[in-house]
Amino acid sequence: MTKNKLTRISNVRVKDLFSLYDYELELGAQDSAEDEKISIFYGDNGSGKSTLLRLAFHMLAPNSKQGHKSHLLDVEFKELSVTFNDGSIVKAYRKATGNGEYIISVKRVGKKPVEANVFSREARDSDVDLHDKVEPALRDLDCSLYLLSDDRAIQRAGGNMSSDEFIRRRTLRSKGIVIDEFGRARHERLDVAETPEDMAKQLLSEAIETTEDWFRRRVIGSSSKGDSGVNDIYKQILKRISDSGGGSSENIYSKKDIEKKVNELQEQSRKFSNYGLLTEFDGKDILSFLKSTDKATMSLIIDVLAPYLDSIETKHKAMSDIYERIDTFVTVASRFYTNKKLTYDLRNGIQIWNPNKILLKPHMLSSGERHLLLLFCTSIVAGGSPSILMIDEPEISLNIKWQRMLIDALIQCIGDHYCPVN
Repeated sequence: MTKNKLTRISNVRVKDLFSLYDYELELGAQDSAEDEKISIFYGDNGSGKSTLLRLAFHMLAPNSKQGHKSHLLDVEFKELSVTFNDGSIVKAYRKATGNGEYIISVKRVGKKPVEANVFSREARDSDVDLHDKVEPALRDLDCSLYLLSDDRAIQRAGGNMSSDEFIRRRTLRSKGIVIDEFGRARHERLDVAETPEDMAKQLLSEAIETTEDWFRRRVIGSSSKGDSGVNDIYKQILKRISDSGGGSSENIYSKKDIEKKVNELQEQSRKFSNYGLLTEFDGKDILSFLKSTDKATMSLIIDVLAPYLDSIETKHKAMSDIYERIDTFVTVASRFYTNKKLTYDLRNGIQIWNPNKILLKPHMLSSGERHLLLLFCTSIVAGGSPSILMIDEPEISLNIKWQRMLIDALIQCIGDHYCPVN
């Protein structure tokens, strides 16, 4: 998987939260690179952990006119600040403890600090500094934000897919309209979520669809990169022939090299074909042909085979990152399920089977199994780009064994990104 610079929070500070609590959480001292990916907030019920996560999410959200900054108006505090590992600081503060109007500021390394007043909801659009200075500065942090709250609702802000688009899709879905991976709309029967149980089922269905869509888009993008790489290979071949004056060029590979590469590509292709990412490469006939070819024609055979095998290898390399994300998702989720099997392939998406090979709908899972699948879908998508994933009470509905396994599983799913957990 391609390594990105880890975007993480190194310090969270709040003064006079509810006029009761002062917290300063230093998150920078970690024992290992794995520990650096995740921070756990724990404390007594009612001590403000969930509120702190929500405050941080809404303060950092760069999206306009979606109520993010208004959320802070209702919460009583004097100062809230979030410091990133690169030294950037986002802060909301008031002259005195209370709720209502506050000032938000963004300080980035090497850039001029910006700030704006946030007034009441009725006047929240009156200060152009919020929209013209602060929100662009927050977008400049270049980080997707996800908040999975204790009611299992998912909120997203920032990143490549704008929160506006995310909200648009959810709004259309509420009207029975689904947007597919190509941006086309289709109508589906509308199931209205009237109870918390119905809402939980609907949220899980949305998370699964989002994950499947995310996988498909990256497979398509990786396939395009692979095709581009194949074109480059054949350009190099043509140049080599041109440089040789039209005569035969010296072989780069020996017979042994070709046999080794065929065997390696066969093994690699099985992994990709298991998830429907690429057609399985069968090199048996090639290996058999190499054994029966005489030395006089071997050089010509290698000239023909080498670019073909290089093109397959290029496609494999292009698909390796998304393969790792899919394989991580399937492997991690499968560890938790007993007498059930989670599978994925490009055509059918995410599926769950019982021991009798009967396909189970997501709503047929137990509450704990549904909760886990929601967590893993959210974290695997968040881990695909610079992101901060905030999870409130991830242990809800999980037995003790699963609670002990959960943190390691989340670390694997989020990849090289950051996850504050309450």
